Amino acid sequence: MASFSAEILKLIFEFFLNDINSLLSCLVVNRQFAQVTTSIIWENPWKYVEKERDEIKLLKIIISFLSDKSRKILKEHGIFIPPPSKPPSFDYVSLCRNLVYSRINLMTELISCLPEYNISKVSVIQISDNRNGSTNLLVGQNEPYNFYLIKQEIYKMYVSRCQSLERLEFHDIDIPLPFFKGVERFFSNLCELHCDTSLLSGTYYRMAQICQNLERLIIEDCCYDNDGLATLIEAQTKLKYLKIITKGSEEHGNSRYNRYSRISSAMSSQARSLLYFEIGGSFVKGISPVTIATFENLQNLNIGFHGKYEDILRYSSFPQLRVLECHHVSNPLDILINFIERTNELIEKISFGINSVTDFHLIRQYNQTIARCCPNLKFLTTWFTIGDVADFKIMLISCPKLEHLTIGSYENEGEYHTAKIEELINVINEVESEMKPRLLKLWRIEFRFAWEIRNMLPLSNYLRKRKEKILRSNSKKPLKMMELYFSSSFMYTLKEDEKIELIEKLEYYKLEGLIKNFGFSEYEKLC
Repeated sequence: MASFSAEILKLIFEFFLNDINSLLSCLVVNRQFAQVTTSIIWENPWKYVEKERDEIKLLKIIISFLSDKSRKILKEHGIFIPPPSKPPSFDYVSLCRNLVYSRINLMTELISCLPEYNISKVSVIQISDNRNGSTNLLVGQNEPYNFYLIKQEIYKMYVSRCQSLERLEFHDIDIPLPFFKGVERFFSNLCELHCDTSLLSGTYYRMAQICQNLERLIIEDCCYDNDGLATLIEAQTKLKYLKIITKGSEEHGNSRYNRYSRISSAMSSQARSLLYFEIGGSFVKGISPVTIATFENLQNLNIGFHGKYEDILRYSSFPQLRVLECHHVSNPLDILINFIERTNELIEKISFGINSVTDFHLIRQYNQTIARCCPNLKFLTTWFTIGDVADFKIMLISCPKLEHLTIGSYENEGEYHTAKIEELINVINEVESEMKPRLLKLWRIEFRFAWEIRNMLPLSNYLRKRKEKILRSNSKKPLKMMELYFSSSFMYTLKEDEKIELIEKLEYYKLEGLIKNFGFSEYEKLC
């Protein structure tokens, strides 16, 4: 067998990150394969655990690495963790690159519940007496304190054994993790942190001193301002990805506008480095739109608010933007149109949940803007009716890289303006005729709202013609087979016999190799 270095083997085996069976088969080849495979699996072992019994086995392996000192501390408080019957084959914990707060809690609960980890109902405390020597005192068990001790010793184990952590989810207000001995090395390569504003500012102040190379920061529960968290943000030198989920209430005089003023100010300090920004939650204006507008090099903007967020788009101009994703399109639509006009023709994806629109004439303007400003577009969400054919055709021709089209009919206050699938297919056919010898790269279409499909023949003919062209193509990058998806609102418009006929036809198309896949799904799952 050819000999490869461990580095080369790791690069090869990482292609199987999502195939645990292939990874496990590498364990039995030889010791070198086993070492490399083990290092890959144990970077994030939770990824490969599906069944509860396997999770318990994994937790027991990790717990077996508790030091003798930790076992002694726990034993003094009535918590007996027996040493392993034989030492593990590898120092698995040292390979960990991903530490999750919820898993630590799970290990704590496991030690508390499983019979092999004997927890006494009383603790024995030794008291020194200069005249009478030592006296043993029995005291009742303090369960919350025991939970704290177990968690503390597990965290200490990770800090002492992990060579360098890369990803941390930490929401534990009780454990002073950044103050543990050896934590400087533990955090030296940390590049992704998940946290919230419940942690004490002092915890974040300490992290700001020893953790300055974060690339990804995810603030999952931003309930109020936190100066320590703001300081940590300001200390970063490589921050590229920032996600913040706003939550909270109106208590303590917090204004719904600019609620997180200190955090918002700190975000401005990363304006040049940030490439990806995601914001969502319950308080739309918790972060000032003026702050967001300073992210001059932003390439990906994801807005997850259910409420109105027009100000984020109204005041922002991102000349480097590639991706815009929103929970739903902003009303009025002209704000989105004006925003797209300021994107400098680099945008590749415009995705949002299609909702009702009040100004139908703006949809034509929207498609015209796409045609004029988005030559590199690969993913688009838009609308279609037979009245917009001319603008729709121009848009398809002007976006030759378009691959994924999410398309809805018009809906306004319960009134549906039904579109016909056969008319859309006819438009696509006409566009491809004008583009000869090229074909549209479009391979995935998602239909939203009310669509009619009275005649399947145009779709069938188009799919057959497309398949023939794909088979004849000599291109190094041949076109992909078509995929068709329909939202549940589309299915509601069909009679029962029409649903059955449609499903049978699509199954036949898939069997014949005319389409790769099809599906019917709830609206959110298609986003």
